[in-house]
Amino acid sequence: GRAQGFPPLPPSIGRNLQTHSGLFAHLDGLLFTHLHGDHFSRSLMLQALSADPPPLVYGPGLQENSVSLRPIYPGLWSFHLGQARLLSLATVHDGAAFRKDPHRSFFLRLNGECIFIAGDALLIPDQARLLRDYYGGPVAAAFINPYQAADPESLSFLHVLDPRRIFLY
Repeated sequence: GRAQGFPPLPPSIGRNLQTHSGLFAHLDGLLFTHLHGDHFSRSLMLQALSADPPPLVYGPGLQENSVSLRPIYPGLWSFHLGQARLLSLATVHDGAAFRKDPHRSFFLRLNGECIFIAGDALLIPDQARLLRDYYGGPVAAAFINPYQAADPESLSFLHVLDPRRIFLY
């Protein structure tokens, strides 16, 4: 909402969430890169979790986490969320004030495609190599924010990851 510099949730989306309809009619899971107010709302998450059956949920530090993480390497875990297979990569949040806040970036494989979700991470090229080496194959898309698009190290990360498409959010 406005306190975080964003417009409030549109009423129709809120109704869909409350009634588990529209965008939320077939919700398998909720995935959070971190728990800052511009990425996470506990009250909205709890509304989504009131569905029967409730969706799976994962976010760093959430007590409501309901997925089983399988360690692969230090700072890298694998898990399933619905039909999706994910890698959870421990990343550092951009901005000196947020460096100690738990943060994850995700590699999502679904329907034969692989998607990278950066959150607000500092993107380090060695981590892109780790993801590519583990998964192999092409990366269909990377979701990054404008700060990452302007950062030379993040651009190096993207060159290593080599996604076919990049989406700014």
